[in-house]
Amino acid sequence: MGKDMGDYIKHSDYYPTFVILQPTSFCNISCEYCYLPQTERNKRKIMDEKILIATAKLVLSSKNLGDHISFVWHAGEPLTLPIEFYEKSFEIIKSLNKFNLKIYHRIQTNGTLINSSWINLFKKWDISVVISIDPPKFVHD
Repeated sequence: MGKDMGDYIKHSDYYPTFVILQPTSFCNISCEYCYLPQTERNKRKIMDEKILIATAKLVLSSKNLGDHISFVWHAGEPLTLPIEFYEKSFEIIKSLNKFNLKIYHRIQTNGTLINSSWINLFKKWDISVVISIDPPKFVHD
């Protein structure tokens, strides 16, 4: 007892391994079972660069990380944002990586907007892509 939680984590084999970021709540399809309310899915908001910087600084300056961290771009449909948003975001995160952690990026997408430009971005930054594929309504409802 009396041990600082940070000290416990520092000497543990368990570290945070990923951070989920919501770059936008907007989505190009309307799945009835989505956890985001329809009003949020219709908003074309984009994560403010200041929020990204503050979040990345907080995460990447933590002494409680292992040797890697994954940034998971999720919620709404991430690919509704311009590719340039991700290019800039990845560069910002890379520039804030003072401890030389291995940084991974993952994108959770419905896959409907993937084209050769997106594939080029995925290859350039070695992005893992997770595509949600849902069965017909009569199967999953």
